[in-house]
Amino acid sequence: MTLLPGQHAGPVLVSKDLTLTGAGATLSGGSPVVRVSGADVTLDRVAVASGAATGVRVDGGAVATLRGVSVTGSCGPACPPPADPLAVTDAGVRVVGASAALVGVAVSGHAVGVRAAGADRLDVLDGRLADNGAGIQVLDAEAGVGPAATQAVVSGTAITGGGRAIEVRDTATGAPRPTVTLRADRIVGTAGTAVVADVPVDARGVWWGCNGGPGSPGCSTVDPSVDAASPLVLRLAAGPGAIATGGARAALTADVVRDAGGTALGAAFPDGTPIAFTTDLGTVTPSSAATSAGAAAAALVSGEQPGTATVTATLDGQAVAAPVTVTAPSAVQPAPPAATPTPAATPTPAATPTAVPTGAELLAAARKAIGRKVFRLTPTLTPGVGYVDRAARSGAGTITVPNRDVVSLMVLACPEVACDAGISARVLRTGRTGRRLTSYALRRATFSLQAGRQRVVAVRLTKAQRQGIRRARTATMSVTVAVSAPDGQRSKRTLRLRLRVAT
Repeated sequence: MTLLPGQHAGPVLVSKDLTLTGAGATLSGGSPVVRVSGADVTLDRVAVASGAATGVRVDGGAVATLRGVSVTGSCGPACPPPADPLAVTDAGVRVVGASAALVGVAVSGHAVGVRAAGADRLDVLDGRLADNGAGIQVLDAEAGVGPAATQAVVSGTAITGGGRAIEVRDTATGAPRPTVTLRADRIVGTAGTAVVADVPVDARGVWWGCNGGPGSPGCSTVDPSVDAASPLVLRLAAGPGAIATGGARAALTADVVRDAGGTALGAAFPDGTPIAFTTDLGTVTPSSAATSAGAAAAALVSGEQPGTATVTATLDGQAVAAPVTVTAPSAVQPAPPAATPTPAATPTPAATPTAVPTGAELLAAARKAIGRKVFRLTPTLTPGVGYVDRAARSGAGTITVPNRDVVSLMVLACPEVACDAGISARVLRTGRTGRRLTSYALRRATFSLQAGRQRVVAVRLTKAQRQGIRRARTATMSVTVAVSAPDGQRSKRTLRLRLRVAT
């Protein structure tokens, strides 16, 4: 179902399976403006203007996917954090006794941006939550809804401004505690303690505003129950390390993809995060660049003055620097000596022009400095399915998929060039005696990818297939991605993972 561009009056109740697409359409009015109840529903690129009311409510055991949805409230940039987490009535997205996956969703101006209470599952991927009293709130229960083992994963999401970023509460005595995992998120500029929790929270591999991690100058703070080990750090590489005066260039790359020990994360840092570049010698262009696949690129352009340029990249409360030597052409390329007379006269060699790095040479130097290939393919499973850790990449990992029809696969491909990609997913089962049972394809698709962009691909596991996986002795999911770039480069990768279905 497609909404025409323009303003549409709410409230809207969706109680049957459908996809509602609304590029250019805005819904307003009612509390909530949109309610999804007891159905499998996708909201695609719908804008919701909710004022002081709840924007989207998901309840009644529904399974909802919000993709590219924006929800704007009226609380304002100084929206205070809620004093009583159980008494919240204003939430951008509210999930109660249901499951929801939010992909590329933007929520601002609410007492709580995203709230899950007594929910089965909440996934927030590549989101933008700004100026809310609390960015995300996860509780095991609320009034009128029995306690549930709420599981929440927040990955590649920017939570900025407003009150606290994340609040996790175990409110029901004897009930299962909420489980919250954060990965590759950017949490900065919030008031007071950024993550408030009375249960353990796994927040490893998050950017907190500085390289030192929570509690360091320039960084957010968290409660003691939060495991914030291995924070992401800002790095800067410059190559080549020496250039000539007179307009020569050195490639600059700042990235937020690894921790201080150099370990890379499987999740992607939020795209579009601005990183500023400055220099004390020469000029930098552009002076600010947005991240794509966790990295931002610029160039140092030399002037007529030789010396050592200190190039600086700044993100939030952190600045990192790298030196580049700028040398006069005569020092970089000395003139050839005069020819020495010999019995057999040798012609004097012609003077060689000053070497100016070509684009290919700069790219090669940048590649060497960064330590990665320019063309790369990295398919991963979304956090809603499970992390593809090192064990899983070697074939020894196990992925537990939720007990629902639609499972999402995320492909991160071609960080620096556009490409065409094809994906296929298959399941292989063996019986109790080890005999091979059925092998069937889940999904085949081809699509074009912009450089460094994420593509979420959905596959469907029917109820009969899920039951068959449970009965099998072993079940393996194989995901193969093949990519071709415009310059003819090709890459292919297959992940084979042991598969199980959650109860």
